[in-house]
Amino acid sequence: QATFNDSNQYDEIIITKFPSGRVFDEYVLSSPAFKQIIPYRRAGLDLSQSQIFATTLSIENLPAVLQQPILTNPPFPPTFPFDPSFLFVHLIQFQQKEGDDASGREAMKEFDELSAPIKASLGVRAAGWFQIQTIAYSSTNTNDDILYDEIRLEYVPS
Repeated sequence: QATFNDSNQYDEIIITKFPSGRVFDEYVLSSPAFKQIIPYRRAGLDLSQSQIFATTLSIENLPAVLQQPILTNPPFPPTFPFDPSFLFVHLIQFQQKEGDDASGREAMKEFDELSAPIKASLGVRAAGWFQIQTIAYSSTNTNDDILYDEIRLEYVPS
């Protein structure tokens, strides 16, 4: 279970990778077979609490040290079932203040560069950093929806 914004609780986070936008269009938007099975998805989801984001994988801002293979012997190895490894999900909306010399994106890049060696030494690895292109679906369909700039997934050994 995941909680975001102090109130939105989600039972699962599903990440689906499509080889291209065309494949997504043909499978989801145009496929008669998908249209036949989508009622099961709608029946299974609480659509008042669901969001779908269209993203692209971003590696240009990803510190190289976090792209290394997962450590076979991390400093704090997972101990099951009490302290398992996990995937840290970070929904990011960058700070934007008028008059600031540095944008939130630039400040976060500085944080990433400074924190990456510390994270890497503990075995943390980037599982994927994604740029948000648009909200593909939101349960509220209002102007109050938060449009995140990025979704980051980081593997934490324990």
